[in-house]
Amino acid sequence: MWLIVGGDSQIAAATCDHLRAKGQAVAASARRPECVTADRPLLDLSNTRDDREACIFAGVARLAACQLNPSESEDINVNQTLALIERLTALGIYVLFYQRTRSSTARRRTWL
Repeated sequence: MWLIVGGDSQIAAATCDHLRAKGQAVAASARRPECVTADRPLLDLSNTRDDREACIFAGVARLAACQLNPSESEDINVNQTLALIERLTALGIYVLFYQRTRSSTARRRTWL
């Protein structure tokens, strides 16, 4: 599954079309309310001044998937998730992060 944040831009829409044409599953969000559709919910990351909490539950959770693609799983579960948490906390947003630790990429880290 591909998650395209900002799916209402021209390049993102073209990317979504390309991926779907290749048989890939795509989930896209819209930044502008007028571009919201049934399969493109609103996610405006430019307006976070009123948003002070975020819950993150995303990641590669299945052990078999982690074992099949360990470097990709580590990048998603560790590197990219930590980068997102750091960006959100830099904006003053409190982050609740849930991660299953029974995967091949789990490491002991101090997150915040």
